[in-house]
Amino acid sequence: MQIEITKETDLKLKNISSISGVDREKIIKKAIEYYLLVLDDELKLKKEFSSLDKLSDEALLNFEESL
Repeated sequence: MQIEITKETDLKLKNISSISGVDREKIIKKAIEYYLLVLDDELKLKKEFSSLDKLSDEALLNFEESL
């Protein structure tokens, strides 16, 4: 797989790599791994909110029916 990055991002990457002594490829891999972890957590949270919405809707319907 190939990715394209802007010159600005590449300059930041080179700068961080030279300061930290960490290979640019390793920085990119770690950044992607971190981003995927964040997205996974976000998806789990959205699923939980969706489940809570459904439960809330059911509870409201049950309440209205009991009136």
